[in-house]
Amino acid sequence: MNKKKYLALILIITTIIVGVGAIYIGIRLGQEPDVTPDESKAAPANLIWTNHPCSGSCESGSECNQYGDPPAGKMWSCWLRDGVGYRCAYEDTNNGGSQCYLDCQSGWQSCGCDIAECERRCLDTIGPGQSGTYTMLCDNCQQKFSCDCEKPGVSNTPTPTTTPTATPTRTPTGTPTRTPTGTPSITPTGSPSVTPTNTPTNTPTNTPTNTPTNTPTSTPTSTPTSTPTSTPTRTPTNTPTNTPSVTTTLPPTALISNEVDLVIIGLGMVIFGAVLYRSGAYIKLGNLYWDQGGSTISAGLNETNNAIGNVFDNIWVGLLHIDRTVIFALHGFKVKSKMAIVMLYNNMILIKDQVVTGILTLISKILSGLLNFVISIKKSSKTAANIVTALPRAMAKLAKRIRKDRKEFESSVIEEQEEKLD
Repeated sequence: MNKKKYLALILIITTIIVGVGAIYIGIRLGQEPDVTPDESKAAPANLIWTNHPCSGSCESGSECNQYGDPPAGKMWSCWLRDGVGYRCAYEDTNNGGSQCYLDCQSGWQSCGCDIAECERRCLDTIGPGQSGTYTMLCDNCQQKFSCDCEKPGVSNTPTPTTTPTATPTRTPTGTPTRTPTGTPSITPTGSPSVTPTNTPTNTPTNTPTNTPTNTPTSTPTSTPTSTPTSTPTRTPTNTPTNTPSVTTTLPPTALISNEVDLVIIGLGMVIFGAVLYRSGAYIKLGNLYWDQGGSTISAGLNETNNAIGNVFDNIWVGLLHIDRTVIFALHGFKVKSKMAIVMLYNNMILIKDQVVTGILTLISKILSGLLNFVISIKKSSKTAANIVTALPRAMAKLAKRIRKDRKEFESSVIEEQEEKLD
């Protein structure tokens, strides 16, 4: 019994330690910035959509760089288009200020596109009287942006060819001054601190050109005096817009989140269950439930369980029957297929044997005919050789016989003549 108490105490202490650790982890996770894409942020109204896809994750605007260069005054960006999904679009350069793009480490940040540097590089690539565009990467988001530039032409003023005796002097009495009259003041009304990234640069581009034209007369004693009175005044038109940064995570002062709530509720339920077990109240609650209809509910559940079990048993028996039928059918198909393959193999062997036997028989007949032909030729040649060999002997015998018969004939003729003479 003491072992059970110690075991229950160890389990309760372990549960409390794990719950406290879970609460601590939940609080730390709640203080981490949310770097997931904020789909609730609406796309700007002045976007120029394309059909090029992008992932829509953090820092996904740079994925659109592979599709070419944006037009002047625009930069690549990735936004959610209704009914289509995430698509690449052309957006105004540095649009959104400090909420320009979503960094995977620190959340929403400014793009840092250096427009002044882009225009300077653009001017370095063109000549007088020309215009052009230049594309480069933003410092922070690494998205492509483009700018345009134009250089004024060089004006050629003809020089008079007259030779006056006196040298005209030119004494400008006025000194052109450039005094920007616009002084942008930034006074954010929101409580979050905002650091505007667009700094207006007053660089007047109108340069007064005083080119006096001297027409010498017959009396070259005139002293032309040019008095430029132009005072260029440039009023900056770009008014910085302060957009308060909206953070989707809890501020550092928050000590609880939804996950921590669930952990605390679970820990409280575990402690409540331990108290019920320790006090023995669970026995009284069980008896009360059983007496107030728990037995009837249990009996009904058992009957329902049995009925459901019978249904599943019937289904299982049917599946077994189907399985056996399928197995028998497959086995029969296997046996028949095997027998058919064996018969086909035997027939192929028989056909092969017949073909081979026929070929061998034909070859044997051809060889036998050739052998008989050779033998007959050999016999004929041997007979001819014997005839040729025996012919001289026969001729010699015939000549000898002729000679012998001649002598005998002559002798017989002589004897007949002698007889007649006698």
